[in-house]
Amino acid sequence: MKVFVEINNKRVYNIFKSIYEVIEMKRLILLLIVTLSVLSFSAYADEVNWSYDNGVLTLTGEGNVNFSVYNIEDFPSTLDIHTLVLSEGITNVPVIAGMERSLKNVHLPTTVETVYYTIYKYTALESITVADGGSLSVIDGVLFNGDVLVCYPAAKPDKSYTVPTNTKVIDSVAFANVQSLAEIKIPNGVTAINSSAFYNCTSLSSVSLPSSLTNIPNACFSTCTSLTSIKLPDSITSIGDSAFYKSGLKSITIPKNVSTVEANAFSNCTSLEAVSFDCDRVSIGEKAFAYTKITSITLPKTDSISAAFEGTSINKVFIPREVKRINLGAFPSTQLKNVYYEGTDAEWNKIIISPRNDGLKSAAIEFNSLPFNDISQKHWAFTFVKTLYDSKTVGGTSRTTFEPDATLTWGQAMKMLLVSSGHGEKAPTDSHWASGYMSYAKTLGIVKDGVSPDTKITRLEFCEAAARLKGISDQPDVNPFKDTSNASVLALYKKGIIGGTSATTFEPNATLTRAQISKIICLLGQ
Repeated sequence: MKVFVEINNKRVYNIFKSIYEVIEMKRLILLLIVTLSVLSFSAYADEVNWSYDNGVLTLTGEGNVNFSVYNIEDFPSTLDIHTLVLSEGITNVPVIAGMERSLKNVHLPTTVETVYYTIYKYTALESITVADGGSLSVIDGVLFNGDVLVCYPAAKPDKSYTVPTNTKVIDSVAFANVQSLAEIKIPNGVTAINSSAFYNCTSLSSVSLPSSLTNIPNACFSTCTSLTSIKLPDSITSIGDSAFYKSGLKSITIPKNVSTVEANAFSNCTSLEAVSFDCDRVSIGEKAFAYTKITSITLPKTDSISAAFEGTSINKVFIPREVKRINLGAFPSTQLKNVYYEGTDAEWNKIIISPRNDGLKSAAIEFNSLPFNDISQKHWAFTFVKTLYDSKTVGGTSRTTFEPDATLTWGQAMKMLLVSSGHGEKAPTDSHWASGYMSYAKTLGIVKDGVSPDTKITRLEFCEAAARLKGISDQPDVNPFKDTSNASVLALYKKGIIGGTSATTFEPNATLTRAQISKIICLLGQ
């Protein structure tokens, strides 16, 4: 029935016309949905047939099939089905509702092309078999497609697994939902692990990753609740979205070559207390470390700070001078008590600070800070270490530690002495990292043959090397020390570069600490 109404007012007419058009559009969309549903059901009905015999369900059909047990009156209980056999011609593994937690065995034809994103949903799966002549194969109960590891059955009972050496790729969700596996060893040669590869492996506690790997992909170890620690190789350059989401990690070190930690990478790791960055510059995504137990953080060089630590109780943070912007909600919590900023007061005031950063308003800000949590501005050697750090003469023993009281080896001492004196970085001449510095120091006559770079250097030995390098030989009129009359020691003493351990002792055979040598090197350069 149609109703015609005469409307003289053009504005009212247009309003009614618009309402009618919206209603008509919704009716057409609903009709299209119903039509597609009918077509889908018809396609399903024609494309696959089934038979059942003593716990074995066999599907026959062509192409990418779907199979639903609903509305099939004579279909057996899905709980009784333990084996699924797919006939030749079928190209995918369908997910059959009701069998996800009961199916134990699957047989695949040579025509199957699509496996991942379906087969992993069968969480009771113990074994996979494949027809001869296709690209798929089963090695030690694990499904492969050439050099790609496709699927490790979720209920396979083994506790440990070593990936074969000729494997190149671990495919998406390859180990997803695996229940028993506690240890996995991945050999060098595996160049890619795809997204969600180890998703929800709740027993996985030990993973060895190869140096051939460059990326930890999205959701790779998500909800691996038994994974409390993992060593990421230095070859890793990026950590994907939700890579370790809700895992059991307690601490993590971000390797030196990582440039990107994406959003939610370590979010909801509720046991995560410590994060350290060995990388020099990195972009950190939103909520990357949200809802963890982190209370202090030393940030690496970055242009902007995102809301990466939402839901944490951070009370101490080190911010590098490279930061130009602090984004919305980066530090909203007023639990933040101490901010250590590498730059000056003037540099801090140039940073663009977005709203919802109340923590920065209430915290005490210390300027000209170092990124090391073991040497504050109150330390007697802070000024010397800061001078050498700013000139790139000295770094830390890690991204967050300087270890001012650690004793020095010959290799470490020669690097600091030579670099601070303008002789530059020296490449290794053999397998030891300090071999280049030791070889160069020998050519300058400040190191004798046979001295190991790993031997601790004494106070006397360092004074002799420094005095020779700098050509310092003036002698004082009076020697205050009872335990040495060494010319190099006395020459440096006269210039005010070194002092004694007391008014009358030098202790020539005692070792030097990193803090002490920092002071000596700074004074040598004046």
